[in-house]
Amino acid sequence: MRDLKIIWKIMLPAGLLTLVTLGIVLLTLHAIASISGLASQALDENARRVFLANQAAFHITSTTTDDRNQIHAWTTQMEDSAEKQFQVNLDNGRNALNSLYAIEKDASRRAIINQVRSQLLQFEKIDKEAFKLTRLGQPTEAYALINGDAYRAYKTAMSHLSQLVKLEENDIAIARKQIDIRGKNTFWTVLITALGGFLISIAAVLLSTQQILRQLGGEPAYAVSVARQVAAGDLSLDVLVHAKDQNSLLFAMRQMVEKLNSIVIRLRNATEETYSSSSEVASAAQLVCKNTSINADILRESSISIDNLSIHTSQNTHTAHITDSMARQSTLDARSGCESVQKTTLAMRKIAKEILIIDDIAYQTNLLALNAAIEAARAGANGKSFAVVAAEVRKLAERCQLAAQEIGDLSKSSVQLAEAAGEQLNNIEPSIRKTAGLVQEIAANSHEQCHELELINQNIGEVSQRVATNAAASEQLSATAEQLSNQALQVQTMLAFFKIKRS
Repeated sequence: MRDLKIIWKIMLPAGLLTLVTLGIVLLTLHAIASISGLASQALDENARRVFLANQAAFHITSTTTDDRNQIHAWTTQMEDSAEKQFQVNLDNGRNALNSLYAIEKDASRRAIINQVRSQLLQFEKIDKEAFKLTRLGQPTEAYALINGDAYRAYKTAMSHLSQLVKLEENDIAIARKQIDIRGKNTFWTVLITALGGFLISIAAVLLSTQQILRQLGGEPAYAVSVARQVAAGDLSLDVLVHAKDQNSLLFAMRQMVEKLNSIVIRLRNATEETYSSSSEVASAAQLVCKNTSINADILRESSISIDNLSIHTSQNTHTAHITDSMARQSTLDARSGCESVQKTTLAMRKIAKEILIIDDIAYQTNLLALNAAIEAARAGANGKSFAVVAAEVRKLAERCQLAAQEIGDLSKSSVQLAEAAGEQLNNIEPSIRKTAGLVQEIAANSHEQCHELELINQNIGEVSQRVATNAAASEQLSATAEQLSNQALQVQTMLAFFKIKRS
């Protein structure tokens, strides 16, 4: 019963009530048919037998008038008519007796009918003898036969017919009593059956109602009210269920409300945390984007500085090549003789000036490298590679400055030596060669420095691209965080539909 659907729980009592009603109707119809059969038997068969017996008695009684009419007839024609009518009534009486005998099934009653037949034969025989006496002119003798033996035969036949009619009437009375008894029995049977069926139907309805209420867990109106409150988003209600109820609809709705309440609380907390986190991410992304823009500006400035440094390095290389050519030429001039001392002195002074330029370039390069290292330190992780390159550039600048200082010192010494004594020109040639070697080394270092500056510039370009990529990613992250924040607000707005119960 518990596992049946509600429709079956409703239909079963209704079906049971229908079956009980149908049974009562069938029982009533059967009783009515039984009563109708008894009535038919009493009113049809018994009544027909009574009718035939009375009809036979009527015709037989009519013959008593006919035989007297024959005796009192004045003419022969009247006698013939009376005899003929006597025979017609007698035959009609016999026919009625024959029909009664045909439908009569009781042997004793058939015997009575045969006795009536026998008395009729005797009655007929006596009356016909009386008719002969009348025709012979002896009416007194004929009348004596009619009132004597014929009348006794007639009375005996009528007595038997009366007995037969009484028996049939008794059967009718008995049938009526049976009909009354059957009717009363049918009435009480139908009444008791109807009451029993009604009580069974009420019990089935009560049981089905109890099962439905047990399955619902309470009144249907309360279940509908709970469902409407939940549909309206009210999760703060307390669903009332019985103490031992764990299988009803209201118990399931109570669990659903508690589960939904817990889920909505967790969703609200999660959306609040998501909104807060997305706001922090958006702020951090904006800060990263701002710092990335600053780093990009610093990298552009560093790139410009590196370009300038590269130009100066190229000039330094060019100057070194010129110095090398001059040193070679000085060597040739030294070989030519003392007359070239003045020219050499002038050339060495010029070289000293150029060396000062180189020293100044190296000093500026050192400053630029120092600035680049500072900017790389500010860039943090993004400027590590640039810091390494800047350190190398600084080292090269220090080496160039050192070399330039050494060349300057040598140039000064050469000038002093040239001015001091021309005779030492032969000793100057090794110094000039040494100077040429240093100049070549400066040229090589300058060339290497130029190449390294190109690498630094290339690395700065790559770093700049990465910074641009990071900036785009930061902007995308900021947009995503803002979108996530908006979605969190939308979820909070939707969750505000629910009224929750705080534990």
